[in-house]
Formats: sequence, structure tokens, C-alpha cells
Amino acid sequence: MDNSTIANRDMLVQAMERLTQASHELEASYDRLRSEAQGLRAELGKKDRIISSLFSNLPLGVILVSADGVVEYGNAKAATFTACGNTLEALFGADIAAKVMGADVSEFRCRVDKGGGGWTLTAVSVADHSGMGERLILLEDLSQTAMHHELAERQRGMKTMVAAAAGVAHEIRNPLGSMELFASMLAPRLECDPEGKEMLEKIRSGLFNIDRIVSDFLLFASPPKPNLQDVPLKALLKEIGDFCAPIAAGDNVTFDVDVPDSLSALGDGRMLKQVFLNLALNAMQASSEGGMITVRAEKKDDGVLLEFRDTGSGIRAEDLGRIFDPFFTTKENGTGLGLSIVHDIIAAHGGKITAESSLGAGTALHIWLKGT
Repeated sequence: MDNSTIANRDMLVQAMERLTQASHELEASYDRLRSEAQGLRAELGKKDRIISSLFSNLPLGVILVSADGVVEYGNAKAATFTACGNTLEALFGADIAAKVMGADVSEFRCRVDKGGGGWTLTAVSVADHSGMGERLILLEDLSQTAMHHELAERQRGMKTMVAAAAGVAHEIRNPLGSMELFASMLAPRLECDPEGKEMLEKIRSGLFNIDRIVSDFLLFASPPKPNLQDVPLKALLKEIGDFCAPIAAGDNVTFDVDVPDSLSALGDGRMLKQVFLNLALNAMQASSEGGMITVRAEKKDDGVLLEFRDTGSGIRAEDLGRIFDPFFTTKENGTGLGLSIVHDIIAAHGGKITAESSLGAGTALHIWLKGT
């Protein structure tokens, strides 16, 4: 084999070795690019899900339109419009479409009417990958905006009213203690005067009612936080029953308490006593002669379920959903704060309260509290 053949063979071997090395390097580069592409695809998928979730949960309608006026995306809030077609002209008409897609328009705003309501349309230019101008359209439901403004104003008004009521309540409460003291001092002097004694009892009853109303206002204005601890329910509800039973008996109403001895709830004993007393007094006020009030309690779903049931006049269906609203009352002399305070106290305990009632068939209030 001559020298030239050997040289050619060596060159061919070297070329094959370089080709093999280049092939391996190319394969490794391909693997790296494929791995990076998979990572980028996963990252893009994650960001796409985030953006889709963000757009889906926005309180605004969002529509993305291509440079030639075709709808590329619309979220659920924009369904009132996107249901009309897949072009900007089909959604908003030729005039608005032309203004939105105008070459010299970077932002356009107008009002549109759709679905029986008004909307504010805001369109901004968005350059796509080719440099062409897409349009991002935001739609604000004016009826929802007005409702939110009205709700905010009502809440501000409520806070102002509650603050004012709390101030008045403090001013009223200050002399109540002195008036009750003077009434107690006057009682022995009227032992031999039945008419005067009766008038004094009416005065003391009126003072009690005023104090209760003032206490409700102050509690509603500044509800305390519960001091949670183990509360034996048998003893607490027996105390409520012992207090209410003589009053109920005067109206020939039976007051029955049935609670297991070992049953306890996680709560603030003082606040729960106020809740139970309020519910018991409400039941007595709703009951007619010969009626019955029953209080039951049992373990339920890692907690305690209590029931206050009466056989009284019941609640109208249209009123049942409002009984826990502040200042709602069907009583002639009620403040409408009692059940609202009860609801707030139970909520502060992490519990729930519900009501069931039929007009003429009585009412049952169910309270669920955390167990211990």
C-alpha cells in the first residue's frame, strides 16, 4: 500500500472520528434543548393557568381581539358579549369596532348597552409577536359598580349610626343605676300603699327594659371576643331553665330542659349564657297559653348541637331569612338586635345557628358549637 493510500485512509478515519464526536455533541445538545423545552413548556403552562385563573376571577369582562378584529379570548364575565359572535363588529357594532381598531388609537373608552344594562368599554393596544396591534378590551358592569358603591355607602352609614347609638347609650346608661337604687330605696315605704307599689313595679320594669336595650346597643356596637374554655352545658342550661320556668308558668307555658350531664362545649360561659337566655325569652314571648318550650342538646359532628323549640306563633316564610339581620324585628317594641347579637356571638365561637319555622306551628333554633 503506497503512502498516498495510507494518508487517505488516516484522513478518512480522522474524519469519521470527528463526525462521531460531532454526532455525540449534537445528540447531547439536542437532549439539553429538549429538556429545556420541556421545562419552558411546563413553566408556560403554569403561567397560562395562572393568567387564565386571574382573568376568570376578575370582576371585569376581558376580551382579546386580533389585529384583524377576530376574538381570540373572552372570560366568563364577557359572555354577554362573546355569545353574539367571534368578531369585534359582531360584539359591538361597526362604529365601535372601527374606533377600537383605529390605527392611531392607543386607548379608547365608551359606554355600551347590553343584556339590559350598561357597561364601560376600555380598549388598549397590545403589540403581538409580529408587531401588529391586538386590542385588549375591559368591560365593567355599571350595575355592579353602582351596587358596590351603594353597599359601601350603607356600611359607612351603618357604622356612623352605630357609633352615634353607642354614644347615646352610654349617656342613657349612666343615670340608670341611680334610678334603680332610688327605686329600691322607695320600695319599703310603699309596702302599705298597693297602688304606689304597683306604680313602682312598673317603673322598675321600665328601667329593666331600658337597661336591656342599652346593653344590646353597646354589645352590638362593640362585641367582645370570647374567652374560650370548657363550658358544662347541663349546669348552664339548668340555670336558664330555673330562671325562666316561673315566668313561663305564669302564662301556663311548660319549660323543659333535657341535656346530658357530661355534655360540654368550647365557649365563653358568660356570652353563651346571654345567648341561651335571649333564645329562651324569645321563645316565651312567642308562646301562647298552654304552650311548650323544650331545650335539647346532643353530641354532633365533633361538637354539640342544641335546639330551642317552642310551639308558639311561628315566623312568616318571608321573614325567616331576615331574623338575624340587625334592627329587623316583628315585635312592636323590639330593637331587632337580640338575634343579631346571638348570631354574632355564635359566629365568634366558630359555631353556626339556623332557624326553622312555620306560621302557627312554632319555631326551632339550632346551634352548633365546638366540642371539648
